[in-house]
Amino acid sequence: MTRLLAYSYQLAQPCLVTQVSVQCPPGLDWTHVNSWLVNHLGVPEYWLGDTRGPSLPRATVPSSAERLALAGLAVYAVLAKACRVPVFEPGRLLALQAQPDKTDCWLIQVALPFADSLNSTIANTLFRQALVLVGTVAGLPSDPQTGQRLLASVDKQLVQVLKSRMPGGKSTVPVCQVAHKLNIPFRHHGSGVIQLGWGAKSQWMDRSACRQDAATGARLSTDKQITASLLGRAGLPAAEHLRADSADKARDAAAQLGWPVVVKPANRDRGEGVTVDIFNDAQLLEAYEKARSLSAHVLVERQVAGICHRLFVVSEKLIVAAKRLPKSVKGDGEKTVAELVSQENAELAKIPPWDRRKPFLLDDLAMECLHTAGFSASSIPLKDQLAPLRPIESTEWGGVVEDMMEHIHPDNARAAVDAAAVLGLRVAGVDMITTDISQPWHSNGAIINEVNFAPFFGGNMDSPRTSDFLQALVDGDGRIPVWAVVGTGDLFEVGTSLQAQLLEQGLQAFITSAAHTENPQGDALPLRCNSLFERCIALTLNQRVEAIVMLVDSDELLSSGMPLDRIDKVFFDDASATAETRAWRDQLLEHAPPEASHPWPSSPKAS
Repeated sequence: MTRLLAYSYQLAQPCLVTQVSVQCPPGLDWTHVNSWLVNHLGVPEYWLGDTRGPSLPRATVPSSAERLALAGLAVYAVLAKACRVPVFEPGRLLALQAQPDKTDCWLIQVALPFADSLNSTIANTLFRQALVLVGTVAGLPSDPQTGQRLLASVDKQLVQVLKSRMPGGKSTVPVCQVAHKLNIPFRHHGSGVIQLGWGAKSQWMDRSACRQDAATGARLSTDKQITASLLGRAGLPAAEHLRADSADKARDAAAQLGWPVVVKPANRDRGEGVTVDIFNDAQLLEAYEKARSLSAHVLVERQVAGICHRLFVVSEKLIVAAKRLPKSVKGDGEKTVAELVSQENAELAKIPPWDRRKPFLLDDLAMECLHTAGFSASSIPLKDQLAPLRPIESTEWGGVVEDMMEHIHPDNARAAVDAAAVLGLRVAGVDMITTDISQPWHSNGAIINEVNFAPFFGGNMDSPRTSDFLQALVDGDGRIPVWAVVGTGDLFEVGTSLQAQLLEQGLQAFITSAAHTENPQGDALPLRCNSLFERCIALTLNQRVEAIVMLVDSDELLSSGMPLDRIDKVFFDDASATAETRAWRDQLLEHAPPEASHPWPSSPKAS
């Protein structure tokens, strides 16, 4: 089997160890470098502190080479996340050695947080490029234009290239970031599928979708007409639309439904190809051709009054209600629309290209939207008044999102939960169009416009809401109890007495050494695994496993690293201790809480 990355060096994420050779002349202006990295690259300032590994001596005044390595680790984490590699902490500097045959040249050894099942050369490439970027910044003039050109080059030649090779979708990294924030361990198993937690408490995610989402619901939700038909039969306020396989049928559908209508692809989401406010045949034909370019199946829909609200449902609970307004500029009572657009774009220019929202445009479509709303480019909107530049919020253009959780009517929340349940989706983005989300749908003609499988997670949702998402899907921090027995000889007698304690607590505890694994009934569990590391990983993938007793009788984990980031209890026999067994124990205790150390139990009932 493929070896997964190990937990080591006090990192919260699994990591890999690599080394690079780098040239670093003395006397670089590190105040300038660190300031630039914080202000232009978005590096958290505290990441530029001491991230040396536990074995590396602390210098009173770090050398230039050491500063370069530490800054490179911080930049590595920023670049990795930009490339959609779920990395949320800088690595560790493990060793730094001057190369006597080369002037100002150093060999740097580091531990890099990384994601399982990705090519390790990606991590090496990112770290090398991070060191190059830091060195380039050291000689960079202070004018912002030069810095913007540098970041644009990094974005084009590195970030966009690597991002295109990454599995998963836009929600994958935000999901992992929230897991990291909530101290939930995660591993990437390939194709963007992430495992959060271990064993019986684990949850598997593909973007924002989870393993409990029905495959039938995922399939049906891609067809808006079928979804609307199902919702209608369930007594929910579904959209009313007709399929149009030609321009003539689109005209017939509009005549039957009545103006105004909406035209959209039947099987696309996130606002792609949608045209609203269609009042005549000319607009209809243009909208039809736009939708037809994205899908063979086009829908003509009766347009209802109101604004689209994204209702994010998780585990039969509404966690987000967001009003989705079109991309707009917000007035300050002083500046014109044109000046506000220029101001917004100037602020965007200060952000690294990979983190920027779409630019604010004053093109023909923007002028049309402004005119419809009673504005022009020279208008001065009132303070906090929005001047729209696009007709709707969409992935193509972006938009403005307002939190409406405090205002949504319970009937609307219940309709969203019921719509997700009809399709068998534990996670769903339900789009409701209503003139007032605080009024019940059955009083103002609101409709459920779409039900989205794997809805976009992150971006516009605020921090408390993002935490609610995973807390509704994962039990606690996703961890199961892990106890370790350390010593030599046959440890199964001690291990089975501890397993009995866990069984008495109602936990299905499995016990494993490097060569043998048993289930709670004492039966051998055949595994095609040749090490303690691999067997522990195998147990974390087994949803029947509610606790693990691991038997450590060799120095294997000292070389392989830890398969798990936390050991709850470490049982150690002081009477027969050796320098070797103490080293094994100490490694385990580095991943354990302060009170984790225990003597061997004297009987099956001992604690």
